[in-house]
Amino acid sequence: MQKRARGNRAEELVAQYLAEQGMTVLDRNRTIRGGELDIVCTEKDTLVVVEVRSVDHIDDLHEYMTPQKMSHLFHTIEAYILAHNRQSLVRLDVVFVQQNSILEWYKNVTNT
Repeated sequence: MQKRARGNRAEELVAQYLAEQGMTVLDRNRTIRGGELDIVCTEKDTLVVVEVRSVDHIDDLHEYMTPQKMSHLFHTIEAYILAHNRQSLVRLDVVFVQQNSILEWYKNVTNT
């Protein structure tokens, strides 16, 4: 339960930050086809899916996003796009949070 609460706080922090950056938050914690998308928003004409990772250490942030996790995210994003009949460009961002502070925001981690 404590881990989920920490994740919720991190997602709230990131959602507020994205809104301050001019993005429009459409969905949070959207479960679709067994996967979950932390934050779905738009920036101009682009649908942006944001994976929020609350981390304890900053030694190697890349270890938190495994190929298996990325593959699972891609399938969930595809299901979301089909379910919502989205025709826009899609971008996947990853935001790392540590102790209520945004550490890194990686934009467009793939060319989806």
